Amino acid sequence: MCYINNGDNMNNKGFTTVEVIVSFALVVIIMASMTTMLIAYRDSINIEETKSKMIEFKNTFTYMVYQDIIYDGVVGIQPCKDNTDDTLVNLCVEFIGTRVVDSTTGRKAVNRLILEPDVLTIGSEGEEQRRVYLNYNGIRMMLPDSDLNKVIKEKDASGKISVTGEKTTAQIHDFILKKDQVNEVYSLTIPIEHKGIDFNDNIKIVVAN
Repeated sequence: MCYINNGDNMNNKGFTTVEVIVSFALVVIIMASMTTMLIAYRDSINIEETKSKMIEFKNTFTYMVYQDIIYDGVVGIQPCKDNTDDTLVNLCVEFIGTRVVDSTTGRKAVNRLILEPDVLTIGSEGEEQRRVYLNYNGIRMMLPDSDLNKVIKEKDASGKISVTGEKTTAQIHDFILKKDQVNEVYSLTIPIEHKGIDFNDNIKIVVAN
């Protein structure tokens, strides 16, 4: 019996094991590259959003202070004093206005700004969050992304507590108050920094008597 091969089945062989492995490796490499690019893109968006929030916080706070300066006037900025013994209060300044708020005593408007750099709050997952606030006349404005030490406490079956999740976030450390004695110009600088996104800026309030 004679068999005739017409050539139709010459190229109908499947992939070899080596070809399958190489193809799979190429797919993995491509997916890893795309994942890296997507993570980098997501991180860049998050960084820009945080920077925008920090700048918005700065502008909102500055606007609020200057609105009161326009309304109440100002004769100067000074460190706060404790009413009981006249000792200076740390991280606190007062804007002394010209507007009389009590005609009987002649008391003038005073707007007080306090830095609260380490306020402990408890998150929804039981984590401790130490946030930064600027307290202006009782209005507390939280610095965006200011979990100074975001710590998640977990308890295992034996009762042992493990602590995880510390991160670097936005911070305000100090007030810098200066006075030009010659021109009676006061300047208050509040440095804002965020090491995690390499952000440094200043809230600047300048008033002249």
